[in-house]
Amino acid sequence: MREQYPCRWSSFLEANDDSSGYFVMVNAQNEVIGHAGYLLQHSKGRYEIVGVVTCKDWLRRGVGASLIAAICQKAKERGHDEVVLYTLDHERNQAALAFYDRLGFQAVHLEKDYYQPGYHRLTLVKSLETE
Repeated sequence: MREQYPCRWSSFLEANDDSSGYFVMVNAQNEVIGHAGYLLQHSKGRYEIVGVVTCKDWLRRGVGASLIAAICQKAKERGHDEVVLYTLDHERNQAALAFYDRLGFQAVHLEKDYYQPGYHRLTLVKSLETE
C-alpha cells in the first residue's frame, strides 16, 4: 500500500484551521461507532473525504451516510460545489462502491494497479450543487 496515506490522513487531526477536520459518531454508551475526515485539496479547491469507517455492528444503519452528509454540508457552507474521495476498486469492495453510488458519487477516474496488482484506485466525485 502507498505509504503517504497514514501521514496524510493524520494531518486532519493536527490542523488548526478550516483546511481539515473530522467527525466522530458515538452510540448511547459513548463508544465510537464511526468516523470520517476531510482535507482541503488546495490545488483543486475542493475537499477530499478521508478515513470513512463504521464499526461492523453498525453497518447499514446510516452511520457512514450521516458522516459523509456532515462533511458535504461543511464543504457547501464553505463555498465548495463538490467533494472527492478515493477508494479501492476491487471485487471485495463492491458494497462500498454501491454505498457511494447511492450517496450520489460518480466515478471519474480509475488508476489500474495503483495499490498493487488487481487493486485499483477509483476517484469518486459528488456534486453539492443539488443539495
